[in-house]
Amino acid sequence: KILIYFISFLLIGSINNKSLNNVELTKIDTINISGLDEIENLKLLNQIKNQNLENIFLINKNKLKKIFDENTLIENYDIFKIYPYGLNIKIIKTTFLAKINVGGQIYLIGTNGKLTKKYSGSNSLPFIFGKPDISEFLELKKIIDQSQFSFSQIKELYFFPSKRWD
Repeated sequence: KILIYFISFLLIGSINNKSLNNVELTKIDTINISGLDEIENLKLLNQIKNQNLENIFLINKNKLKKIFDENTLIENYDIFKIYPYGLNIKIIKTTFLAKINVGGQIYLIGTNGKLTKKYSGSNSLPFIFGKPDISEFLELKKIIDQSQFSFSQIKELYFFPSKRWD
């Protein structure tokens, strides 16, 4: 009995598996990105498409994570798979807290702890003089938020080498 079952299993399995060799997984057709400006969404979309994503089941998460981590405007993101052909990417944009001069260029410090080249419309942010670590500034921001002071009323912050803030 066992021999008959085994031979019939091989015959039935090999006949039906011929069609499995011809199965082709569908490629990713649509990638929807929301949360950034239209221009920034297009830049991010082009970076993702340059990764040659074959299909939704074999996405290299580390490559996508690297793209999102290198972008200074992204604070957080969620990727939703739309089976079998698409991705929805929801991005939470960072909030800019202050301006700082680094190497003669004005940068914005975001809540994600990254520096972004200056955008227009960021004139109401306080300016930081000195060379603090971004983590030190974020710690100061937490302390100010917990105090009775309003961070929006601060126009300038001075950082001294002795790690003192004025």
